[in-house]
Amino acid sequence: MTRQGPGRPHRWMAALDKIRLTGLLRRSPASAGLFYAPRSVPQDIHHPLFARFFDWLSHTMEPEVGRRRDELLSGLSGRVLEIGAGNGINFTHYPRAVDEVVAIEPEPYMRAKAQRAAERAEVSVTVRPGLAEDLEFEAGSFDAVVACLVLCTVTAPSLSLAEAFRVLQPGGEL
Repeated sequence: MTRQGPGRPHRWMAALDKIRLTGLLRRSPASAGLFYAPRSVPQDIHHPLFARFFDWLSHTMEPEVGRRRDELLSGLSGRVLEIGAGNGINFTHYPRAVDEVVAIEPEPYMRAKAQRAAERAEVSVTVRPGLAEDLEFEAGSFDAVVACLVLCTVTAPSLSLAEAFRVLQPGGEL
């Protein structure tokens, strides 16, 4: 791990710079220091072994983690974006005050699992491909953005958070 200090960037900043230099991310001329991914970046990320393992593990952990999911999602209402929905295990935890959940998931196996979970949810859920680093939504189009057990897996956490804040309405909840 890179130590922080004068002239020593965080490890994630060095990784972000490396990604930016490959041409996948570019500095946005309209923002101060934020990066964006061009729309030509593929929206599918294939991790078949991890996807199957995580699907099994998430169901095994649900008796304990399910209580935390209830806490995380309680009080939400309106239109919600869930980034990295995985197998859709959060969908049954959304309160009825939520009008719509738009869930993005880049891994095809997990996205198919999320689609089946969406059909069983009590709230309206739309599952689509997408990356947290490249949200294809208008600024201010969601009342809340949910990131549950996902920021450790995204390529650029700071970019993902910048995108999440961009799509939130003023006063929205992340």
